[in-house]
Amino acid sequence: MDSEGFTFFLQCVAWLSSLVDLAIGVVAFVRLRTTPAGLLIGGGFTLMSLFGVSLRILRMVMKPDLDAPDVDFDAWLMQIEAISTVNTCGVMLFMLAIGIGFLLLPKSLEKLAAGDAPTE
Repeated sequence: MDSEGFTFFLQCVAWLSSLVDLAIGVVAFVRLRTTPAGLLIGGGFTLMSLFGVSLRILRMVMKPDLDAPDVDFDAWLMQIEAISTVNTCGVMLFMLAIGIGFLLLPKSLEKLAAGDAPTE
């Protein structure tokens, strides 16, 4: 497989992972409704999906023509490193919310079983 084919494969996997994250978020919202666990798990996965999509779009827009003579590769590389740092921090924040949601899951399931959870 050449490098362009491999890059395309990785991009497809990245887009697919965003769709899976969005699906998990929607399922968590639907199944757990507005319990704290549902908001944290569903919100974390949904926001992680949207965050990943927005960063992929930003990277596609910022992709320079590296063969052009006037491209400042160092400036472009610094921008990509800044985006990667924001990406890492954002994913860590969303994973923290998801982890707290999983900690609150037993309590939320008890509320749902007792019928105390709000439905709207």
